[in-house]
Amino acid sequence: MTNPYIAATYERIAKYGTADFYKGDIARQIAAFSEANGGLLKMKDLQDHRSTWVDPVSTTYRGYEVWELPPNGQGIAVLEILNLLEQFDVKGMGHNSTEFLHLYIEAKKLAYADRARFYADPEFAKDLPIRQLISKGYAAIQKKRIDLQRAALEVPPGDPRLNPRRHHLHHRGRQGSQLCLADFRAFPRLGLRPGAGRSGLRPAGPRHALQPRPEASQSP
Repeated sequence: MTNPYIAATYERIAKYGTADFYKGDIARQIAAFSEANGGLLKMKDLQDHRSTWVDPVSTTYRGYEVWELPPNGQGIAVLEILNLLEQFDVKGMGHNSTEFLHLYIEAKKLAYADRARFYADPEFAKDLPIRQLISKGYAAIQKKRIDLQRAALEVPPGDPRLNPRRHHLHHRGRQGSQLCLADFRAFPRLGLRPGAGRSGLRPAGPRHALQPRPEASQSP
């Protein structure tokens, strides 16, 4: 594969510096292409661009620290996915096995649904729940949305502000069956209805009621 256009772009940047990308011939070509195709990017936007320094964010995966840039990029989707995979016996599933690929795809669906809902430019969207999204507590909640036997056809975003301790509270109903209160509180926010079973979420019944786990003590 060859890409002569991007090669020419790199050559111009090497010869004339980054100013050519934002104020020179490259910038003019970008702006002209944008205008010709109904885009909103103008020459002035490129000229006014200023790069900014940001602090990276991280999570751990089986003893390793993994770092990404926060929004307005989308790198933290990697951290969300790793937090989910860490809670499963990935090694036992085998490299590129059907079980692993299913798990990985389902984890990506959850992270990408969050990406579409919560990732944004912090200059325009305030109070982004970045820390909650990449927390172990949130991953423990999201884990319960993965069905290892079935693919989710619809995947709405999660609720990173859910408290995992409340998520495990139980109440014995009139008929003696256990109901997970937090699951039902989450349904309206997730666009689900109780009993629908979409996206791997199910109301906890007498045979599959969620039980408290050690990770429930963590805060997202």
